[in-house]
Amino acid sequence: MTENQGSGVMVRRVGTPEDLGAAIADIRKQRGMTQQELGEWTGLHRQYVGLLETGQVSAQVRRLLDLVGLLGYEIVLVPRGAPVEPSTDDDA
Repeated sequence: MTENQGSGVMVRRVGTPEDLGAAIADIRKQRGMTQQELGEWTGLHRQYVGLLETGQVSAQVRRLLDLVGLLGYEIVLVPRGAPVEPSTDDDA
């Protein structure tokens, strides 16, 4: 977890299923939710939430993270509506 320069917004870099799971668990805990409550809120089973939080994701999610990494990018989670600096990458 890192802080976006100057904005005070916490961002999470996701490069592995374990990173994704840790981010989900951290966000859930910050909201004061149990795995059961998150599961009920999202329509997912509590056991599935637990699997996600330990990095046990589907092969498709693993492949997506691998693909993004091979392209030289990473997925970054930021709170919805948070200020994000626009990309200056002309290759996109």
